Amino acid sequence: MVRQAAILGLSLLLLLGAWLLVRRWTGALEQSLDAAGLVAAVLLLGLWAGTLRWAWYRSAKRGRIPPGWTHHLFGILTAAGVLTFGTALSLPGSPSGALTAFWCILLGAEAVGGIAFHVRRDRDGDAVQDTCQDAVSTPAADDAGTTENTVDFSGATLRAEHAAEEDADDDSGELLAADELQRMSRVRDPQGGEVVSGLVRCWFDPGERQRDVHLAFCPPLRKAPHFSLEQVEGPVARIRTSLVETFGVGLEVKLTALSSAPTSIQIQFFACEEPMDGEVY
Repeated sequence: MVRQAAILGLSLLLLLGAWLLVRRWTGALEQSLDAAGLVAAVLLLGLWAGTLRWAWYRSAKRGRIPPGWTHHLFGILTAAGVLTFGTALSLPGSPSGALTAFWCILLGAEAVGGIAFHVRRDRDGDAVQDTCQDAVSTPAADDAGTTENTVDFSGATLRAEHAAEEDADDDSGELLAADELQRMSRVRDPQGGEVVSGLVRCWFDPGERQRDVHLAFCPPLRKAPHFSLEQVEGPVARIRTSLVETFGVGLEVKLTALSSAPTSIQIQFFACEEPMDGEVY
């Protein structure tokens, strides 16, 4: 709901700004604002832009949506809407001092708000501060001699693997068998949270490039988990987390190159439940 409201607010900002700018260019907008009107306008624009960015950021963080081009596009369009609005309101005949202050405040607020919006979200996506893992990348060579990154998980993820090994056969640490589609374990850590980990296979038919994968948590977790993944087998693919909820995780898997034969990739995943309000990990 918050995300839809942010999109609606941005659309309204862009449409009104473009409408006012067209009216100015066609000569239909002639009455300039006085000093009080310019101050009120810049405060309204700053509040509008700040609310839009806050709503988008909160909705993305709550849904565990990773930062990407849509996030940065939203910030750029918000800035474009504000600047369009400001240009349309900067009519000839406006008090020069008030107009200068108008643009100083407008540009300063946009610079601060825009940088905070983009940088903070990038840090949320790049920083591995999850209580469930510390990832250390090490190079590994495949059969063809090329290298790729593999991840050594520690912390709660290792506790999950250790617990799974205690209840599984000796080959539990291996990749999925040829006819095996998914392997999942669910354990409770010492802090009372749950850790879901395992492997899933994503199949592709000849000439098929993209597939959706859903990992179901039954019963649902108490809160949306921290989620991490790594491709551990198969042709190179781009994997995007499209949904992270208490009831499961959605993945979008896309091969970087088409295959003329049936193929599959394997994905290792870890979903670590967040502490409930008032709990401390």
